[in-house]
Amino acid sequence: MSKKPSPKKPTLKASPATKAPPARMGVIDEICFVLEKGGGTVVEIVAKLSKKFPDRDAEGLTATVRTQMSRLKTTRNLKIKASDTSPVSYSV
Repeated sequence: MSKKPSPKKPTLKASPATKAPPARMGVIDEICFVLEKGGGTVVEIVAKLSKKFPDRDAEGLTATVRTQMSRLKTTRNLKIKASDTSPVSYSV
């Protein structure tokens, strides 16, 4: 009795034409999605993340957002810019 190979699971990537988010996104993917949809201040981004991930601590999410702003510039080639009026407001 040989086992049949299990079918491959489809990847959950957004279509470049629609820019729709994948069905399951992690915190960092959600940060990228929020930035692409207009950005906002760290507080606004954390508020959106808190709704999406209620099991996460707001302090931890704040630390993640601040850390990812510099990392996403290099790892995902996002052109993240700080707002002229607020140094903690980001957008793509």
